[in-house]
Amino acid sequence: MKTIQQAGYSITVRQQEASHYSKKQNTIDIDQNELTYCSDHHNSDTLLMSQNSILFTSNNRLVDTLCNKIIQLINDDTLTKTSYSKLLSKTLNYNYTYLSNLFSSIKGTTIQQFIIYHKIERVKKLIVKGEHNLTDISFELNYSSVAHLSNQFKKVTGLSPTQFKIARQMRPASDS
Repeated sequence: MKTIQQAGYSITVRQQEASHYSKKQNTIDIDQNELTYCSDHHNSDTLLMSQNSILFTSNNRLVDTLCNKIIQLINDDTLTKTSYSKLLSKTLNYNYTYLSNLFSSIKGTTIQQFIIYHKIERVKKLIVKGEHNLTDISFELNYSSVAHLSNQFKKVTGLSPTQFKIARQMRPASDS
């Protein structure tokens, strides 16, 4: 029996002889979910790795879908006041805590930090575009106030939105 930790999961593998025909019964416990299969002595490790790869590929796909959905929500001009956690849970049909833990284990950052980063990227694009003032932008992206947007902007970029706008205006046209 061996146990490994990968992507936030505890994986335990047990092997036992299934019959006298050189077959092994392999049991994999992944956070108490059991998967049992039989294989010959030569292919057991390959099959085990492929079973783990299926699990982790599936998780990566879910996180990619989650990232795409977040970016889509941020770029949606009709974003509602509903919290991201509720929207993501409902849209992807998973418990938010599960999504959050999976996301953090794969991406190395929280969903909230990912959202903040992409909201600030959207703010930067809107500032450069020059069609909206900060009040409009903060309202459009569901910030509670212009001050909240400005504080997050400065934490992420190191500049206030005004400093960012001035710095962008001072750049030569070829840098845009």
